[in-house]
Amino acid sequence: MPTITLQQTTNLADMKDTFKDTKDAKLLRINENETSLHTKSSKLRGFGNDATTRREAKYQRAVDQVKSQLDAQFGKGVGTKILSDMNITNRISVGQLKAITSNLANDAKDAIKEQLASEMSNHIAPLQSKVLALYQEMHDVPSSKPARESSDPIRTNLTKKESIVAMQKVHDDIDAIDELNIDECACCVMNGMSKNQIVSTTKIDTLMQLDCVEQAVGDMTSANTMGRTVVSFDPTEQQIETLGEDEAWQAANAERELSMHQGALELKEYLTEMLTTDELAFFKAQAKFVKDLSELQVQKVGYCGNETDTNTIKAQLWAKTNTVNSATLLGFEITELAQESDLSMKECMFSARNLMTAMAIHYDTIFD
Repeated sequence: MPTITLQQTTNLADMKDTFKDTKDAKLLRINENETSLHTKSSKLRGFGNDATTRREAKYQRAVDQVKSQLDAQFGKGVGTKILSDMNITNRISVGQLKAITSNLANDAKDAIKEQLASEMSNHIAPLQSKVLALYQEMHDVPSSKPARESSDPIRTNLTKKESIVAMQKVHDDIDAIDELNIDECACCVMNGMSKNQIVSTTKIDTLMQLDCVEQAVGDMTSANTMGRTVVSFDPTEQQIETLGEDEAWQAANAERELSMHQGALELKEYLTEMLTTDELAFFKAQAKFVKDLSELQVQKVGYCGNETDTNTIKAQLWAKTNTVNSATLLGFEITELAQESDLSMKECMFSARNLMTAMAIHYDTIFD
């Protein structure tokens, strides 16, 4: 009679290999000490109600044990999801065990992750606050340190299993937010924001294609990624010759700030006209998070761009970097936005990024 001793490291492949030559109809049972799985013996070892009850309990515990082993291997809840989808409740056959695959486990993880992400969308404000507080606790880096030499928690990619574990903590107890480490908290907030659908794709599509958005982001635009020429605010050689280098750069920077500010003022008018109170509050909260995070990243992670840039420019570059997750920040998958838009997928992605960048770097102008 095939038997497998159960250990913490026992995985799906081990269980399937043990029973690979066993008939599919055989039912799995667990031994008296609940340390191993085996199939039902052909020899009856008891009669009457008590014996039947004991056998049924062994069948049920076999189901529970398979569920636990799947959870241990693939992540909490995966075993429950798989067995539920297969309508396995109190008995599991060898054939059903063989039918469980890594693909089914991955599908279950995806479904669990999506469900937990939707739940995280109800806790975005405390999660964002906690992320920023944990950044504050990080050590300052030298002003000469480029960001590429540091790890940045908001861009840390946890595995699917790790993401589920982190979000499950909040699912089980909302107060667990206070106990999350920075990587876990960043994971929870990013997943939650991706499901926080407040503003319709129609409105987002209209807003992100406004000319004033491109003007507001100025040289922080994603247009360079699209191969388009980016407006330059650098002084010309003639201006440098006429005004001197320092004054020429001061004049160029003033022109840059004025042009971007004018774009932000126009964007503010559109946002005020097009959005409801709740929608405007949503954009305000997301822009504030990006703005505050970007300023902290300059201190705690390092600089983007050039070491000689002002802290304002460094923070703006971080805002542009952070909004690469524009669809996440806006609450939609980029494919959903692209379906609504007449832009290509790539153009849609970078236009949405510009919209989010503009709102973040001009937060005070647009929302205060």
